[in-house]
Amino acid sequence: MRDFVSSWMFIATWDRMAFYGAKITSIMNSFQVVMVTDGRFSFAIFNYGDINWTTGTDNGGDANTGLGGTPAQVGFNAGDGVTFYSVPGSQTAAIVDIETTSNIGVPGRWVFRTDNSNIEGLECTTSGAFTTFTILALADAINLTRGY
Repeated sequence: MRDFVSSWMFIATWDRMAFYGAKITSIMNSFQVVMVTDGRFSFAIFNYGDINWTTGTDNGGDANTGLGGTPAQVGFNAGDGVTFYSVPGSQTAAIVDIETTSNIGVPGRWVFRTDNSNIEGLECTTSGAFTTFTILALADAINLTRGY
């Protein structure tokens, strides 16, 4: 992929975002997703920085800490309601440390090639639990964070 030159890119950044239902809005996360393509190859890039909360109150999280309940799930799905990939630690308390993990050797950065039905380097699954969320809960669900 040394010759990859993007022809289209979408970047969504949530900067200093408190969790849903927070009583203390000083507990914040910043997160980012980048989708990029050259028309042939496509990638989803998740960037994480300082993560301080994992769960909004709608998912049973503590209104004072943003912890507990059902923590965030990080990953993606094929859109078929069956095939998906979840980053290790998803929906566990360990997801609060996502900024220290990676699949490419850069702490806080996860990169996935998404143009092929067979996602390279990953074992997608059709068993287990995958939770979908409405667009209003997307930030709480994905919990992606800024990385530069």
